[in-house]
Amino acid sequence: MSYAKYITFGIDPGSSSGAITTITDNAVEIFGMVKKTEQQIESTFSNMLLQKGPETIVLAIIERVSAMPGQGSVSGFKFGMNYGYLRGCLVANRIPFRDYMPKEWQKYYSMVRKKTESDKEWKIRLQNVAQNLYPNKDIPLYAADSVLLAHFAKSFLI
Repeated sequence: MSYAKYITFGIDPGSSSGAITTITDNAVEIFGMVKKTEQQIESTFSNMLLQKGPETIVLAIIERVSAMPGQGSVSGFKFGMNYGYLRGCLVANRIPFRDYMPKEWQKYYSMVRKKTESDKEWKIRLQNVAQNLYPNKDIPLYAADSVLLAHFAKSFLI
């Protein structure tokens, strides 16, 4: 069995549409979290680690989230629960990780949201950047952040 040289995880906790992207030696896999159980989400991490050999470098970047103005208390609570649960999955699987606020990791891509830009327009711009990085992979709108986070993690390894 050949092992991956590196495995990166990009984690967008999202309150309703989060995603986990893994990159292994330039293979990109996207795991949407909508309607997934906690066990299914955790198995994403443990299954990817089956590709890990003794020399494999692993790093995850998780988007650090906080409540946003105008966000309801239930939505904000769910967002925080997802973030905490995903951090717990990383710790339980002994995956080293760093967390970054959105503006911090977006700066790596020279991305700044325009004041007049709608949420959808902004997400489409992020999706375009991700699609340009991985033109052979169909990047769904919901996964753009996680793909960019996984790619950002890769920049720390190679």
